[in-house]
Amino acid sequence: MANSALTWRAAKHCFAVSMQVADLQPRTRDGYLAYINRFQLWLEERGRDESPATVTRTDVKEFLAAFREGYGVRYDRRAVNGRSPQSLRNCEIALGAFFGCLVREGEIENDPTVTVRLTKVDIEPQPTYVEAEIKRLLLVCPPQSHEGVRNRALVLTLWDTGVRSSELVSMGLPDMQERRVAVRQKHQPGKPATRTVPFGVVTMQAVERYIRRWRIDAAPLWRGQRGSLTTSGLHQLIDRLCREADIECKGVHAFRRGAVAQMKRLGANDSDIAELLGWSPTTALQMIARYSAAHKQELAQKAHQQFGPGDALRA
Repeated sequence: MANSALTWRAAKHCFAVSMQVADLQPRTRDGYLAYINRFQLWLEERGRDESPATVTRTDVKEFLAAFREGYGVRYDRRAVNGRSPQSLRNCEIALGAFFGCLVREGEIENDPTVTVRLTKVDIEPQPTYVEAEIKRLLLVCPPQSHEGVRNRALVLTLWDTGVRSSELVSMGLPDMQERRVAVRQKHQPGKPATRTVPFGVVTMQAVERYIRRWRIDAAPLWRGQRGSLTTSGLHQLIDRLCREADIECKGVHAFRRGAVAQMKRLGANDSDIAELLGWSPTTALQMIARYSAAHKQELAQKAHQQFGPGDALRA
């Protein structure tokens, strides 16, 4: 039986606890609660905010229609000319999660969002390095020179492991026997402060050569001419290497996207990629789909080259 005495404050607290138990990232939890607050404000402006238990399907549909047209834009500096499909989809997901939580907790009987169809969002390919560009980068990193041996090891590490820039600069000395290294990851509730990243044999050889030539005997692993390599220094280094290789500089994070796409090309499954990249199960599928969008387009293009209806007319 629905709890007609349920207050918005109690309902949102219940939802916040459930999201924490589900190990959602703080930014995601804050974003979902912001959508719920906006929905509550919309109801309040219309005198229909008695309790979450009194919300109807019509309330939800009318709010989403208003949201699509730009309701609450004054609270969102990034919103221009209404809402993007992604923003609308996020709002729909937040409302569904909120009322779904209340149903599971027995606070309401029916979910007013059950008939809401999630807005379709086209995934746009993001800047990504491809294998040919990595090979060109390696050509400007001669292992005979002092800086070249480090740069070669660094490029291979970024491409081979897909680590974030902050994780790379946090690396200590790797375990050469196990071919792995510990990195410091962003703090998330329920997750350890560090995770282990494996190296392939080619990358490990390059890293071992760099350690030996630079005489690195203690953390941090990556050094510059004036001390430890910073994230800012890493971005500047990659920018310089791209200019020397005469390729477009797509940023350090493009190595991470490229690593995912390349692993998909080579047949890696999604669960292994999520583990290697340090993604939680709640975000892994979305991130893999976003990072491998270019790979899917590439496969589709190759399929058309083989099975294109127009070319079949030549037969």
